[in-house]
Amino acid sequence: GVTHGGLANYVTSVPARLGFEAGGRFGLVQGQGTDLGNTMVFSSLVSGGVLDVLDAEAVTDPQAVAGFVAGGVDFLKVVPSHLAALGAGDGLAGLVPSRSLVLGGEAAPVGWVRELVSAAGGRAVHNH
Repeated sequence: GVTHGGLANYVTSVPARLGFEAGGRFGLVQGQGTDLGNTMVFSSLVSGGVLDVLDAEAVTDPQAVAGFVAGGVDFLKVVPSHLAALGAGDGLAGLVPSRSLVLGGEAAPVGWVRELVSAAGGRAVHNH
């Protein structure tokens, strides 16, 4: 299991490396069945930020996710295949939060990452 010390080390080092800033809005679009969402949950708590959680019924709807992100999400972590599926129709630009997008949970194809970075238009994209 994860120790308290391990979690403390994680939340004191990872947010700064990913460009997370105090008081930001953190978006959660993944279920909590895995540890992927912990980056957003714990980072929002230790930074005094806000955690916005998208309804489970909406996480596969590209327009709902884009609207969620456009509603003021600064930081978002997502599995690459989920983001790729969401962006297949209207593109990726509207799915990138205002400050930092974090990819995690699986490998992302290099060509797709190049497309994502281009669509991000200068907003930070991290592989975690």
